[in-house]
Amino acid sequence: MRTSGSVSSFTQDRSADRLPIDILEGQPPGDLLLVCSDGVVIRAHSQILMLASTVLRNALNTTLKVEGSSSTWRLVLLQLYPIHPRPELSYSLVKSMIKVVKMYDMGLLQASMLSYLFKRFPAELSSDPGSETYVMSWLVLADELQLDELRDICMRFLRGLAFNGRLEDTLLQRVVPAAECSEGGSMRRVGSLKRLSRSSLNGEQPPTSGGASNGGAGAQNGGGTSMLSDPSTWHQDDRPELHDSLRHLSRSTLEELLASLAMACSMRYWHHERQRPEDASKAMAIKQEKDRSPL
Repeated sequence: MRTSGSVSSFTQDRSADRLPIDILEGQPPGDLLLVCSDGVVIRAHSQILMLASTVLRNALNTTLKVEGSSSTWRLVLLQLYPIHPRPELSYSLVKSMIKVVKMYDMGLLQASMLSYLFKRFPAELSSDPGSETYVMSWLVLADELQLDELRDICMRFLRGLAFNGRLEDTLLQRVVPAAECSEGGSMRRVGSLKRLSRSSLNGEQPPTSGGASNGGAGAQNGGGTSMLSDPSTWHQDDRPELHDSLRHLSRSTLEELLASLAMACSMRYWHHERQRPEDASKAMAIKQEKDRSPL
């Protein structure tokens, strides 16, 4: 904590002396200075923060050093002040604010943000690492902040991917060894590439070990056949690696994830085994019909 007399040691953000919201026009300036982690000082109103945060409720100083950047705190304050229209929540806003909101126990705002997510998840969760709703990024966030309900939603989504055989793109990235690839009739050298997108392989068949191209079936679009299960998108020498996001999960969450996925894969295997007798009988009937047909 610093006293108000030490404000001069920080960079005063003049644009933040008055929040850019109409309700404050003509009102007294804020009586509380928030010194953000980037050194910028934001002027706010203590009564607003006391109502919103149990952590800041008992603050005695008029200057508080807080965790989080000034840009994050501006977003948070715009959600806390009684303004109309209030800035609409979005996935990017939730990700930007949730750590500060959780850290300072802003219960009502946190509930509003989680409600925003729960209305959209799991329907809008994605297995695509490039998506703003990529399931692993939300699982890491939920694990870090101990948001159990969000964590459970992500886990259920991953189990569904495993059962449907679409988990590879979500948890694995691949490293392509240096290889000769054909491009426009010429040969080019490809080094170690991570996370090759489907678009980069669209219409191009990866070469065999001898360097020859087999002519392309093209890559499947997102949400369809996974890259690992589609031989047309894999180089013979490609090797999978765990996606970086897995390294940020706690041990307990990793263990639960592994157990859940093993169970889902086992259920998928059992499901396919049950279908086999019927499929075999159909194949036999077709063969017998062909055998009876005249040449």
